[in-house]
Amino acid sequence: MSYTRRVLVISAVPSKLSAWAANVDGCEVVPRGRTEKQLEAAVKAMSRPADLIVLDGHGSWREASYASSGDRETQVKISFAPESLGAPRVIMCICYGLAEHYIEKLTDCDKEIEVIGPVGMISSRHYLGVVSHLIERFLDGEDLMSALDDARRLELRQIGRWDRSRHEDRVADTV
Repeated sequence: MSYTRRVLVISAVPSKLSAWAANVDGCEVVPRGRTEKQLEAAVKAMSRPADLIVLDGHGSWREASYASSGDRETQVKISFAPESLGAPRVIMCICYGLAEHYIEKLTDCDKEIEVIGPVGMISSRHYLGVVSHLIERFLDGEDLMSALDDARRLELRQIGRWDRSRHEDRVADTV
């Protein structure tokens, strides 16, 4: 099937997500890498034109950082600060992806950005079910909010840890 929407998947290669996305028409996989320079390039890749960006990696509840895999001593970490976004929608497939510090960095680039991500920690063994469902529904023409609601109805594993952040909701919260 050929899709008109374009999804940019920034992920570790090899990973379950990158292997799955590489076989989906409409998805382009960009390797995340493990060095500081490669992580910086992955964040910069968020400026590539697309309809949806999926950022896979490791996040923090304390700070806006983006990290490679590994334990705390071997993990490489950079400050998460995209310069621009090439898509109006982002799936933050990182732990604490909806934390205020990540949303702030994304809205610095685009106030209208729509973000879906976990409010806490997620398991690398189980997030693929949620993310692949969201991407497939999006490529089929659904909006991300409907896809997230559908994932909740299906009770996909770990869906209770996922939520959304839309411009309308953020504005309503400040009024």
